[in-house]
Amino acid sequence: MYARDDRPHDQSGARSTRSGPRSATHSVLRLQGLAGNRATTLAVASHPARYSSIGTEVLIQRWEDLGGGLVGFRPDERPKPNRFKGRLEGDDIHEYERQAAKDAEHNDLEVWSRKVRLGAPVLAAVDPAAEKLRKELLAEKTAQANLFDKAFGGDQKGTIAYVANYLYAEVPNKQEIWDEVWNVEVVNDAAKRTLKPFETFKFLERLIALGLDTTWRSVGPKRAGLITIRRKGLPSLGVGFHTTLGSPGVVLTSAKKQAPDGAQGWGGIKQTMTVPTFRRDYALDQPWNPLGEYLRRNGPAFRVGNKDNELLSTVSVATQTHATVRFPLWNSARPGSEVEHNVDNKTERTFKMEVYLYAVEVSEAFPTSARQGGNAFAEVATASIPSNQVIGHSRLTRYHQGDGPATKANGWPEQYSTADFWYELTPLTRNPAYRGRGLGDQVFAVAAKAVDAEIAAAKAKHTSG
Repeated sequence: MYARDDRPHDQSGARSTRSGPRSATHSVLRLQGLAGNRATTLAVASHPARYSSIGTEVLIQRWEDLGGGLVGFRPDERPKPNRFKGRLEGDDIHEYERQAAKDAEHNDLEVWSRKVRLGAPVLAAVDPAAEKLRKELLAEKTAQANLFDKAFGGDQKGTIAYVANYLYAEVPNKQEIWDEVWNVEVVNDAAKRTLKPFETFKFLERLIALGLDTTWRSVGPKRAGLITIRRKGLPSLGVGFHTTLGSPGVVLTSAKKQAPDGAQGWGGIKQTMTVPTFRRDYALDQPWNPLGEYLRRNGPAFRVGNKDNELLSTVSVATQTHATVRFPLWNSARPGSEVEHNVDNKTERTFKMEVYLYAVEVSEAFPTSARQGGNAFAEVATASIPSNQVIGHSRLTRYHQGDGPATKANGWPEQYSTADFWYELTPLTRNPAYRGRGLGDQVFAVAAKAVDAEIAAAKAKHTSG
């Protein structure tokens, strides 16, 4: 089953200000002082100049080496050395003194003598090996997207590393956790990262506390932003939408029975934590893992890092059809086929996916989109939706265009867009097990009207993101 589970110097600044040849003309450079690096070295043409690092942006002026300890500045370029203090902004090493023009060739320059000032700091040259090691240490100490890479089993489902990566993705301050887990030191002139010991259960509890939020309170359909159907003397009833790869034969078959195609029935649209494969992948029944019990005890959760519904404990229900038609997102593991699709008399090489859009009845929900800011996804979170609360279904066919220049050996795209595609939608088919005449007819009519509006919108290419 699939929930909405994948719903992420020009440094030189050189410019030509004069015509004709010049010896070693220097460029305007903008430098930012580097934290923790006392000296910033500039290789400026053939004349290296070293300046001490400062915390603000510095403008090093264009100048020309005239030889004999003299340098020339164009009068219209600022700043020039201060004629009283003999200092150039950003240069802590040298002092300058105004001189007469050297000769006719340089009469368009202000000529200054330039020498190392008394008491100037002596700056050692940057050691390439030391600089390489510094960069390695910095890279090893910087928090990465995954807490554990392949070398430490981060891609192996059902492992501590896999579960930790899932939870770590939601932690706002990843650097703090990274520093708790990894020790970085120099071994044989190379940076080496080693794992610090930690107690698994307590460590995962800490990740849960930082990355998941279960403080939600459920609200009625109207407050959740769902399509609302009023019932005289009774609570309102809401209509929402959910897309999944699960076919009606599987979704609407009891979990105790086999679907017509031989697969096990789902008995509705379930939280993924109730599905055996997901329980195994995320080790929800393992004694070292507190996540399963945490979700069972607290109910639907919100992912703090991604600002989205938690993948295992919720069913994401869109409040409008158009918000959900791109889910589940394309990826290379999803079923589908590469086909040529004709659009506006132009043939495109696309990836064809068939998913299903379900209209569902919702009596209460968690308004999780309220914490997603101004660009919130139009959705709410619910618990499992039993099959008798599924109003009906529509088959959604998507044609995803290639994304990026990379192609496979056969010339077809290496990957396809998850956001941009052409799509087709069938009219809503009613679930026979849904409510009978009267209210059932009314609810189905409202849901079918929303799907019909989406069918009309499908004439245009879907673009999002």
